[in-house]
Amino acid sequence: TPGARKFISYVIKLTSPHKMNYLNKLLGKDFLPPHFGDRLIKIANIFSCNSDNQIYSKLVSQIDPNKFLKKKFDHEKEINLKQFPGIYNMQDAMQYLDIKTYLPGDILVKVDRASMANGLEIRSPFLDHKVIEYSFKNLTTKHKIRRGKGKYILRKILSKYLPMKLINRPKMGFGVPLASWLRNDLKEWMTQTLNEKKIRDQGFFNYANINRLMMSHLNNSQNCQYELWQILMFQLWYDKWMP
Repeated sequence: TPGARKFISYVIKLTSPHKMNYLNKLLGKDFLPPHFGDRLIKIANIFSCNSDNQIYSKLVSQIDPNKFLKKKFDHEKEINLKQFPGIYNMQDAMQYLDIKTYLPGDILVKVDRASMANGLEIRSPFLDHKVIEYSFKNLTTKHKIRRGKGKYILRKILSKYLPMKLINRPKMGFGVPLASWLRNDLKEWMTQTLNEKKIRDQGFFNYANINRLMMSHLNNSQNCQYELWQILMFQLWYDKWMP
């Protein structure tokens, strides 16, 4: 029930993610995923959602806009899973919205920039329009996700050629030590970019909440690297294009 989900969310948030992250060091990466505490807090935030649109927004966002924006962000108005062109299913709708927004606006454009900067031609065969069209017409959620794992068909094919430990291993991203950088090498730049006068003069953000976020990160009580980075990137964009 909604009440039970919100209670679970409240209980999880009683412990800071920084303290929960210590479990990673005690138990090791084979038992818990990296940044376990931060991930658990994200799950807690999802438990408190009231609609599919809110859940999707929490899943794809590293930041809650309503914590920092002065103008209220309406999840129901800005993100609408109901635009899925077919019989509504939350998983299919989220995949459809990812294809329409996340792929061209984030993943593909980054791959294109990085590859072309090094004179490489990259291809994405799984995004061939015939593959996409066939998938949406013929594949259901059970063909894509089994026992909580995605890419079921691809894993099944690869199991004929590769050891299962390679197929089922966790993703390995291209992360950088951003949390440490913001506390050390980039600390002065961050505090200058998020200075009080600038934030208040712009009128977009609640400075008190941003400052609280920054202090929590700097005193190591919480890892706020992703939230801070998004606000910092907005500030860089604003300084360049909206002087």
